[in-house]
Amino acid sequence: MELEKCNRIYTPKDQCFITMLGTGNALATRCYNTCFTLHSSGGTVLMADAGGGNGVLTQLERAGMQCEDIHSTKERQFGFTALLPDGQRLCCLGDEPYNPLCEQYAECADWLMSEAFCLYEDRKRFQPCEKHHSTVLDAARLAETLHVKNLILYHTEDKTLETRKERYTSEAKTAFSGQVWAPGNLEIITLNAINAKEQALRRGAIRGE
Repeated sequence: MELEKCNRIYTPKDQCFITMLGTGNALATRCYNTCFTLHSSGGTVLMADAGGGNGVLTQLERAGMQCEDIHSTKERQFGFTALLPDGQRLCCLGDEPYNPLCEQYAECADWLMSEAFCLYEDRKRFQPCEKHHSTVLDAARLAETLHVKNLILYHTEDKTLETRKERYTSEAKTAFSGQVWAPGNLEIITLNAINAKEQALRRGAIRGE
């Protein structure tokens, strides 16, 4: 909770940032289903709601943001790519594992948002593959392969909330050399190229690392 308070106070009004309104999967009861808002430095706010129906597609079009079919093996679903005012590129992979057909959108992104249903070591307990989802290690390996700079993990199980941030970050760092973000509900991530590493260092200082 102290981390969330610190991040909200720190966020400058003239920078782009993401507010994670929820980080859970569709069946989570201890945290809100994955939903986030993307705020631009000009004051524009985009909400992406994983459980709110297809109305979000209309809002994406109105905002002039690019949507791409994530080639779901279930219902037709979409991710999106946003070009931020400072030139950075953010890619949200949507609600399913990465499909190679989306490489043109995700490769070399400054920020990659990927679902990560559970830790790799917990895959037998939560069975992510059977639910068309990835593990944290899968997402980390993907991010490294695609040469992205920052990885944000979301759409997770909610049975390990007390240790989720620490354990998800730790597992991701075994395969990904960039910055890792495993946010909690209502946590804010400032999308600033210069301050991304500084934010990670500050988070470590708050936890006493």
